[in-house]
Amino acid sequence: MALQIKTFQEKDKDALQGLMCLVDGEDDFIFILESPGLKCAYTAFWEDRLVGSIIAWTSSIHSNCIYFHMVVNPLYQTLPVREKLLDKLGESEYQFPLQTSLWETTIGMKEFLESKGFQVIRHTYMPRLLVRQCEELEVPPIRNGNIRSLSEIIADDELLNKLILLTKWNYEQTHLANPIAKLTISKWKQLMLADDCDLEGSYLLVDPMGKDILAYSFIHVSDDRDTLELGWCGSSVEADISLIPQLVLHQIQYAIKRGYELLEGEFDTTSKYAMQVLRTIPFPPCPVLVTYQKGLE
Repeated sequence: MALQIKTFQEKDKDALQGLMCLVDGEDDFIFILESPGLKCAYTAFWEDRLVGSIIAWTSSIHSNCIYFHMVVNPLYQTLPVREKLLDKLGESEYQFPLQTSLWETTIGMKEFLESKGFQVIRHTYMPRLLVRQCEELEVPPIRNGNIRSLSEIIADDELLNKLILLTKWNYEQTHLANPIAKLTISKWKQLMLADDCDLEGSYLLVDPMGKDILAYSFIHVSDDRDTLELGWCGSSVEADISLIPQLVLHQIQYAIKRGYELLEGEFDTTSKYAMQVLRTIPFPPCPVLVTYQKGLE
């Protein structure tokens, strides 16, 4: 019986969901099948058993690449399932690089991608900090500026516009390998002030005159009621990067006072601002995502 690659059919959804749970420990990517950004989805069958799948989609925010996720039943890795699925995706005439992210421990898939010419473009550290363990950390006083919450400056159009432009610039510089789409300032404001943004706990440091932004660190509520999530962070100039962890220390105190237990973060190695937080705040060991990209040939 030959290995068969087929276009995904709805009747195979339960089997694919089960395979994702087996391989990934979760089935989050199953929802891509109903996304408007879906480009294609293929399944691999050995006899009557679904043994692999690849799903590809685009993002309206990062529209300069094709994202994909591939899963293969580990008991069938001696078959050329990965090769056949990736070749099938390659038959599509997409004029963008391919990009995927996977856990650092998925050694087999990493080795396969590297053998096919994919390059690592970043690592993403995803730690979870028990905030109570940081109660004794001394929060150093900030002498060259004043801390303001996002809620305090949201009515200050001049300062808010400066913050939007600063976050836009810093975000663009940390995503050069996969550039963000051209968005209006209004759209950037919408992204920055997302519904889950905790305006009271998102801090920025302004100069003593209250006119210029030195650094910022946003925080978001989570689906888990005991958890807050760190968001975008940055500074106006490189000399002020050290101010960002000081803002995070204040956010830890904010979390403790409001009864939260955990503070989560996603720290990309492409962001010097995020790396400054990671090297300063005592986060425990954590899972790491590796993002691969392959350009057009």
